[in-house]
Amino acid sequence: MVKNMIETVKNFIKEENLIEKGETIVVGVSGGIDSMVLLNVLYNLGYKLVIAHVNHNVRVESKDELIFVKKYAEERNIPFESIVLDKIDGVNFQDKARQLRYEFFFDVARKYNSTKIATAHHLDDLLETILMRISRGSNLYGYGGIKPIINYANASIIRPLLCVTRSDIKEYQEVNNIPFMEDNSNLKDKYTRNRYRHKVVPILVEENPNIYQNILRYSKQMYLSFDYIRKKSKKLFKKNNGEINNEEFSSLDDCIKLDYISYILEQNNVPCSYNKILQIKNMILSDAPNGYVKISKEYCFKKNYANSYVTRHIDVIDYEYVINLEESVTLPDGSIVKFTRNIENSREIYLKLCYNTLVLPLKIRNRRDGDYFIFKFGKKKIKDLFIDMKIPMDVRNKVPFVLDANNNILGIPGILKGPKDVVDPVYIVYEVNDNDN
Repeated sequence: MVKNMIETVKNFIKEENLIEKGETIVVGVSGGIDSMVLLNVLYNLGYKLVIAHVNHNVRVESKDELIFVKKYAEERNIPFESIVLDKIDGVNFQDKARQLRYEFFFDVARKYNSTKIATAHHLDDLLETILMRISRGSNLYGYGGIKPIINYANASIIRPLLCVTRSDIKEYQEVNNIPFMEDNSNLKDKYTRNRYRHKVVPILVEENPNIYQNILRYSKQMYLSFDYIRKKSKKLFKKNNGEINNEEFSSLDDCIKLDYISYILEQNNVPCSYNKILQIKNMILSDAPNGYVKISKEYCFKKNYANSYVTRHIDVIDYEYVINLEESVTLPDGSIVKFTRNIENSREIYLKLCYNTLVLPLKIRNRRDGDYFIFKFGKKKIKDLFIDMKIPMDVRNKVPFVLDANNNILGIPGILKGPKDVVDPVYIVYEVNDNDN
């Protein structure tokens, strides 16, 4: 048990540099025992406080809790802000409610020019969170559980009670006769956290009463390790403009490799499982010069010779169009191909042909298995030609092939050029649509 709760929290705030002198603290207060004790401790430490209360509009007791917290604030002349959430449907209630709750807390912080938002997470919450993440699987950051402070652009979330246990909080509440409202949902084992709380944690505490301090040290070591690795990932990300240099990647330590991939995914707002991250790592390290791993309906992690990166996933759609002189066609990816006697500028991607020798009409299509091009020295498979030229896989799949009426491949704009000597020149101009990247 903590002998002096207020002194313990005061020292923890100082050790972790959670609050600066004179700061206004927005305190998330539900009315439950944890948040009411946090409010009382911070109040007794003399901090300037603002109470932020969220009515999740789920339980019938929610209205009573709002009234209770508001009255408590008014009696102590503490500014009070509240919000009633609309009904949240669906299986992701907890995640959505948490998102809306913190959005409200940040709004309150902006209103009162505060940069600190305090929540009542304690050592039992830390232990339960770590156990659940180990059970479900996570990354190094996730295995750390709950940080004492998380810094965001405009405000930080702080956890001043992350130095005391649930039993410490209960004892403090009883000794100081702090009012609170019981949330009966905390007693039901239908929630995963409650099952860990009621069935797993008591066994661990019985095995080792010092487990709370051990788990706090474990969490801190995890976050220190993660912060060191993440600094390396950020440096690589900046150096390589958000991509991976495949040659450089192979020389990195495995822990950096995995976090570097994770960081790129995070920066692109693409969630990904650990197994997918391993799959991406193995793809990058493979001997294959090209490849991709589909990571969502929209995105894939693509490898193209020297680099790997996140891009929108586009299914390959076979296409074939007949094109006449001074006409244009729009390809499935939005690119445009024009058959014309004139080019507007020399920077355009084009294929130059001799009109007098063409067997019309010309056709535009993407590649097919077995495609080959006839040179003066003989024919060569397009696949081998692409490999020799190190053409990225995504370019191979969408670049337009130009064929004559006899299905002979005449060239590929920007890649496979036609004859040098042209008497009556015409051009196949390729206007690339890069919006899919």
